[in-house]
Amino acid sequence: MQRVRLHAAGNFGMSATPSADRLVALAREMAPDLRARAKETEELRRIGGDTARAFSDAGFFRVLQPSRHGGFEMDYGTHTRLAAEIGRACASSAWVLSVIASHSWLLGMFPAEAQDEVWAEDRGALIATSFLAIDAKAEPAQGGLVLSGRWKFSSGVDLCRWAILMAPLASGESAFAAIPLAGARVEDTWFSAGLAGTGSNDIVVGGLFVPAHRVLGISKLKGGPTPGSAANPGYLYRMPVFASFPFTLIGPALGAARGALEAVADGLAGRSSAAQVRLAEQQSV
Repeated sequence: MQRVRLHAAGNFGMSATPSADRLVALAREMAPDLRARAKETEELRRIGGDTARAFSDAGFFRVLQPSRHGGFEMDYGTHTRLAAEIGRACASSAWVLSVIASHSWLLGMFPAEAQDEVWAEDRGALIATSFLAIDAKAEPAQGGLVLSGRWKFSSGVDLCRWAILMAPLASGESAFAAIPLAGARVEDTWFSAGLAGTGSNDIVVGGLFVPAHRVLGISKLKGGPTPGSAANPGYLYRMPVFASFPFTLIGPALGAARGALEAVADGLAGRSSAAQVRLAEQQSV
């Protein structure tokens, strides 16, 4: 599968973090272009390079990224607000934006060594995830574990250089493992009627060693200090992950619903019934 490579280093020299309201306004300004590309996005089955670069240049992917690594470290939910605007024009683009933006928040809870490994050379590096493992194994090894299996529904993975995969451990617990996608294979499996443009493909891993600093047990993510909060003291990196993560999916749904309502309303403008009654003025409509 063709991948879009984003190099956002030029944006990291900004002297001040934009306000959330300013980013939402930028998202609103993008709507006409995104609406024009929506059909193409669905046909591509992933967001295209123009959309990905627009999001990257605006800083949308960095809203929850730790400031220590050039992110905006904004309030949780900023990505939801952005997706609610973007979704009015293209639900698939909104989904990918919101989901990928949330992954830098998750990585911010990993040990500092893992964060440095991902972002030291490229602060614009994006991260995919998959929480649905198929026949996955995480076998203990000296200094870490060896990961194998298939992970499904990794939205926007073609934009990313890294992935965080949830895997079962021998202890019975589950853990997140951060891996470079260069050590895995992405299979083009996403053929869907809805959200067709999200590129939610499979990640296949075969015997990849993952060092201990890139493994994070989910029991450490129930709220309170995390391995990453020592380096990133803001409240974001002490939030309970599974209680908070659903907000990532609310923005695209709200945006899509608003966009559908606006499309119907626009379509009714100026139309009349056979009885020459304006449809927009009929109580039933």
